[in-house]
Amino acid sequence: MSSDLVLSERLSDVVLKVRHDGFSWRLPAHSLLLNSRSSTFRGMLEDVSSDENPSAITIVGMEPETALSLLRYMYGDEHPTDVTADLLVAAQRYCLPHLREHLEVQLLPNLTVVQACDIVEGLEYRQQNDENCPVKMACWAKMEKHALRIFATDLVLQLSRSTLIRLLESDELNIPDEAYAFWGVWRWGRKLCCKSNRPLTEESVASFLDDLLVLMRCSSLRRRNGIPEIALKRFSRCLCRRSRYSSPQDSLEECTSFRTCGHWEDVIQPKRGEKGTLCLQMSFDREVMLVGITLEICATGMSESFIRIFKETDGSEILRQRICWNRCTQRKLSTSGDYESWHESDLILHEALFLAPSEIYSIYLYGCTDPFNLPCVSVTNRRRRVGQAFATLHGQETLAIRELHIVTDAKATWGTRCC
Repeated sequence: MSSDLVLSERLSDVVLKVRHDGFSWRLPAHSLLLNSRSSTFRGMLEDVSSDENPSAITIVGMEPETALSLLRYMYGDEHPTDVTADLLVAAQRYCLPHLREHLEVQLLPNLTVVQACDIVEGLEYRQQNDENCPVKMACWAKMEKHALRIFATDLVLQLSRSTLIRLLESDELNIPDEAYAFWGVWRWGRKLCCKSNRPLTEESVASFLDDLLVLMRCSSLRRRNGIPEIALKRFSRCLCRRSRYSSPQDSLEECTSFRTCGHWEDVIQPKRGEKGTLCLQMSFDREVMLVGITLEICATGMSESFIRIFKETDGSEILRQRICWNRCTQRKLSTSGDYESWHESDLILHEALFLAPSEIYSIYLYGCTDPFNLPCVSVTNRRRRVGQAFATLHGQETLAIRELHIVTDAKATWGTRCC
């Protein structure tokens, strides 16, 4: 077997006619190889052997890229680099267990929430209802764990009604407030009402979402501001409270990293007292979700410390959280300096923060016990593009904060009324 024969008409005696989205692709193949690698193709070749045109096999509902990936695997054991729902279904349908196993091994350890949504929707579309499928189970678990991101971004808009129902029925839906789920579903409903030329009044949208609203739980609702009364009346008062929210440990891997500095230039003594030390002032041109912060300090021992985040317009505190310094390295700022102990922390916020556009936010660091120094760097390139947003750093310098981990497409479209 050789991958050189893929799509080669040399010695080809069969053509795969792949029909998808109203188009048809003709892929030359070799019946002997198809017969030896797949029992499904063997049966299809036997069925067409008595037809008037026995050299053509019609395949409906498969993407042409998937058909090409199957041929490359059957000809030369070349494994696909991208895992899709169509490829998973095709590997099972055409009796290629080793390919299916390889796809699962490749996908599951590195599964992202975007992939999970795409695969669940793809499997639902192709009517793959095997609930014991390990890929499907892993995707559902990923979606439940990262439900806040799904409902707070446009990921919710690509889900089907049946998928939303399955999510809302789960007691393990990981959201800090039922309002996040409501506003995600409400935006989803507004989009579909618009596509079906239904009016966008509260009564019309609530009626369209009736089977979803009855799965919302009053027991898990913390903020009711802005929720239409006609929708709130449909919330269930019988369903139990969802499990307590916990920030996913892989949250930072799902985010866009905004590096606030290159290399630290100096270390300075932190301020003492109730005001703490101002480390960073920032603003964004659109709403973003702040999920985590990477910090560094220079200290001889582990220091008990915490951060506080404030809104500059009214001075209100929106977050206070203790820092756990989980890494320690020995390094020096200059070649002539001495080695020093540097402690790092990838701080996952206990509840993601939604930062309003054009609002300035300040991050303060407070030290409580052991003495330590803060690395410092001058602010350069104050306005930077981060994913779909522009970030602006304010002030003259940045202290201790190396990276911000954000989701830049939070509540991007279909309505600004959110919790």
